[in-house]
Amino acid sequence: KIAEKFDVVFTTCVLEHISQPLTFLRGLKTCVKPGGILFTAVPDCELGLSIGDISLLAHQHVAYFTRRSLHQLYLKLGFEKIDFTTTGYGWLLYMWGKLPSKDHRLNSANAANVAEEKKLFSRFVQLIPKNMAAIQQRIDRLENQGKSVGIYGAYPFFLSFKWANRPRFFDTDTAKHGKYFLGDEAPIENP
Repeated sequence: KIAEKFDVVFTTCVLEHISQPLTFLRGLKTCVKPGGILFTAVPDCELGLSIGDISLLAHQHVAYFTRRSLHQLYLKLGFEKIDFTTTGYGWLLYMWGKLPSKDHRLNSANAANVAEEKKLFSRFVQLIPKNMAAIQQRIDRLENQGKSVGIYGAYPFFLSFKWANRPRFFDTDTAKHGKYFLGDEAPIENP
């Protein structure tokens, strides 16, 4: 445990890998001085969820944040003056909030935010089968044309499709080179 308190505690591209983000942020909050700032950067999943982008599931993420869902965590932790910005590239969401100088009652969840998040997730789930079918149709069309398929980003998710000819997988992560997916016969290659 860190006993020292800081004016700013910053985390980037970590929270989406944490299975209990509220618990994790509570721990970070103990490191923030009263009046200090907690700053968090996470992938902004709003667009991906809204269009049913199945590539969201290909990453090693266990949490998928939008502006509303991350804001809810900050509210639950009792931060004030919460603000955010997003990037026009890289799909990053930056959020920060100030820890009050004096203890005060924690904010409760915003019912409108929770309802919007439920609606967004429901839409994502509804779009997955449609998008999976579209990808399978594209695979079938390419293979019927005699084309081979190479996939950058070695994610076993792509093995869930039906392939007449196994795709080749490429990844810049050197730790994956020469390794195999379970049950697959070809190694992951260096691009």
